[in-house]
Amino acid sequence: MIIYSDHITPRLEYVCSFLFGEVLGQEYFLTNNPGDIEHSDQQVLVYSRKLKTNYFTIIPHSLLFENEIKDFVPEHNNEGRETELFPNEEGHLGFDILSAIFYMISRYEEYLKFEADAHNRFAAQNSLAFNSGFLLEPIVNIWISKLIRALQNFYPSCKFNLPKSTYLFSIDIDIAWDIKNKGFVRTSGAFLRSFLKFDFSDIRYRINVLRNKLTDRFDAFQIIMDQHIQGELMLFILLADRTKYDRNISFRNPAFVNKIKELSGKFSLGIHPSYFSTENSSLLKKEKTRLEKIINKEVFSSRQHYLRLRFPDNYRLLLEAGVTEDYSMLFADQPGFRAGTSYPFDWYDLSLEKHTELRIYPSCLMDRTLKDYLKFNKEKANSLINEMLGKINKYGGVFIPIWHNDSIMGKAEWEGWDEVYSKMLKKARQL
Repeated sequence: MIIYSDHITPRLEYVCSFLFGEVLGQEYFLTNNPGDIEHSDQQVLVYSRKLKTNYFTIIPHSLLFENEIKDFVPEHNNEGRETELFPNEEGHLGFDILSAIFYMISRYEEYLKFEADAHNRFAAQNSLAFNSGFLLEPIVNIWISKLIRALQNFYPSCKFNLPKSTYLFSIDIDIAWDIKNKGFVRTSGAFLRSFLKFDFSDIRYRINVLRNKLTDRFDAFQIIMDQHIQGELMLFILLADRTKYDRNISFRNPAFVNKIKELSGKFSLGIHPSYFSTENSSLLKKEKTRLEKIINKEVFSSRQHYLRLRFPDNYRLLLEAGVTEDYSMLFADQPGFRAGTSYPFDWYDLSLEKHTELRIYPSCLMDRTLKDYLKFNKEKANSLINEMLGKINKYGGVFIPIWHNDSIMGKAEWEGWDEVYSKMLKKARQL
């Protein structure tokens, strides 16, 4: 396929690489020379307002020809899954799909001023997707399906090689054990707090766990090993120094070290950078090095603790630390498609106008979002999970849920959520 544009810019090259190269599986040639398409017998897509041809045409907005970040909200029509950004009445598609995709996957709006939440995050309520009712829709994938239909109507012989829908489960190990392996000081302090609250049931629980008469309610590691096969799961390990927000077992604890090594023998492991590493590159590098020394492997994958993600600083820190895959692309307060897609994509550094080597794997839902933010019960959680799986099955991409070891156990506050996880895994394997 030949793609003609009056101007070729880094933004245009980036979005064409994602759309035509990765998703549609097309060999394409991007040109700004009208002579390359004159009398061409190949399929041609013209991305121009000036050039008048009989080829398939998309009328461009100015976004992909700019090299600055403007404070604006894209014009859009319709609502929900029918939303289209940068609409126009000309051309063969009715909206500028290239600018629309770029706006979403570059996270353009997150470079603008916004009111951050308590954890200095861009909340879902700030997003165009939430406010226009399409956050729960893989809107980029839907736009791509519209483009496919339009191109095939125009060029009946046009064929595409889309990636198959698939899944990848992911688990964050924020606190490996609730009671066990916490050392004398932390264990004694916990007993004292329970005693001062007259919480004798908690004291009995702690004693029985320490005497191996009860299972620690965070200890889901054997379940994880038994339920999952190689290649379908990633685990992200928090190895931070202890803070208010980072409360995992010490990275020096022999039991924890051995457990990490055991998990590494079967699954891919990534770093779960500490809460304050978002402002401190040395912390991120130190924690990543800790994991690499434990498993004796280089670590290339990461997910931000508390999903603390700010553009562009956090992603630059990851690249500086040698991370090439990030799994943080999800709002903490709402399920859905933060970047509008379930397809993995490369990060575009909008401030530097640069296509980077950092690969983004977007998630679509998290256990804490469903239970704590939305107050879903198990039935509503199952229903939403099935809905999201259905959309990815229909429109393509990768289903990546974010779960935690304590919710997998299904004890205490998470009673019964082990069944939610098992049903989700069974359904995902049918993609």
